[in-house]
Amino acid sequence: MCLCPKLTAANWDLNEQQQALDLKISNHEGIGEFMSLRSMTILETSERSLHIVTAETRNVNATLLGKSAKNDGLEQVGYGRKWEGFKTKVSLLLEYLNSLEEKHPNDIVAFVDSDVIYAPTCEPSHILKEYDLIKKKTGANIIFGAEVNRFETDRVDEIPYVPKWASDHKPQLVDGSFREFVRTGYNEAGLVYLNSGGFIGPTKMLKEMVKEASEQMEAFLNSGEPLKDYKRTHFRPPGDQHFYWEYFLNHRDNVTIDYYGGIFQCMAVMKVLDMLTIHNGALYNKW
Repeated sequence: MCLCPKLTAANWDLNEQQQALDLKISNHEGIGEFMSLRSMTILETSERSLHIVTAETRNVNATLLGKSAKNDGLEQVGYGRKWEGFKTKVSLLLEYLNSLEEKHPNDIVAFVDSDVIYAPTCEPSHILKEYDLIKKKTGANIIFGAEVNRFETDRVDEIPYVPKWASDHKPQLVDGSFREFVRTGYNEAGLVYLNSGGFIGPTKMLKEMVKEASEQMEAFLNSGEPLKDYKRTHFRPPGDQHFYWEYFLNHRDNVTIDYYGGIFQCMAVMKVLDMLTIHNGALYNKW
């Protein structure tokens, strides 16, 4: 399933592909009721609540996320604040987590970028069910979205590939059938690379991670040292994904990625219209 399929302008014809996806969804009877955040936003139980949050200085209604989700109940932090690059997104999220931790340290928070298309395909209880399943299999409390495209890390030898628990759960990830959904010329090993456009975990633990990433990002930017963008030949300041990569690789005991798209389905360099299907009014990936 997919909570927030990740889109990036660099490898996605936003207008053409989004129109095709919209048409596919709108032509399917019963899908309309699922195209709202209302049923997804906060799930309250006796022990924890689920929060869906984005950090965005613009009006979120003007973003892909807002347009696809209709912004019903989405928690937006940072509206009207000055945007100063990726560090703004990280610092805004840290402010939110600091505030939330004071009253709800055990609540579960799912962060999503605003440049995503949000496809509410299930109840919050399903997200928590998938979260608990991955947590049980791995022991990790923090789960990132995964993509097939490596970006913002050069620690290639340390990147874990599809683990046995994931391939046992979804054999398609390793039996070759997954390749039909990946665009020609890109990695066909599976959803093995971290994508920071979506992650989920307990408030307190996410706060610790985001705080460390924020401090490292600030220190790096103040150092003036260039970081190579490993998908291109030029240099630029690093985005938040680089620092989340660092945290993941340094904290493998408590951080993992969503290898089969059970919570987050990243769609960069994927054959999007081929990989998605609609069943009982809900949007699914085909594996």
